[in-house]
Amino acid sequence: TIIREKQSTDWSTESAQKVIEHCLSSFETTSLGLLLLLVYETAQKAVTILELEWDNINLDSSSVSLPRSGLTVKLKPATIHLLKQQKEMWGFQKYVLPYHRVFDNSYRPLKFPGRKLSEICIKLGYSGKLDLPALRLLAIREFVAAGMEPAYLANLLGVNGTSVAQYYKGKEINVEKR
Repeated sequence: TIIREKQSTDWSTESAQKVIEHCLSSFETTSLGLLLLLVYETAQKAVTILELEWDNINLDSSSVSLPRSGLTVKLKPATIHLLKQQKEMWGFQKYVLPYHRVFDNSYRPLKFPGRKLSEICIKLGYSGKLDLPALRLLAIREFVAAGMEPAYLANLLGVNGTSVAQYYKGKEINVEKR
């Protein structure tokens, strides 16, 4: 009988940073790295980030306007620096995270990168099961641990207040939306 160690499907802060840095180090995976970074920094669903257009990014105010929630979120200076580099390379087309090949004379947004993400995770020694929803959950947990108010988290995630109560187990919370 072979006993295999159960591989985690949860991201840690360390694994997220390592995978993001790896992706950002190569031209072919830069858009994937930015996707992971923006999911991690904003706790948005990957589809929301994939749909971002340059009109949603304000490099001067270091923010991103999230079309699904209607919120504007401040981004870290390092993220803005990476987005400026991305705009220099890809600003001629509308999507912030394009697939790097042309289809029918235009660029499409990056598609869900499940297979590529699994390959990179395995190469770096992590489970091939680290995925975008789990990365978003890590971001949510870190926001809660940092003291983000439940009402703001509900607005950020675009859900009703009672939906975020699960992240605040054991804490008394006010779930009214702002």
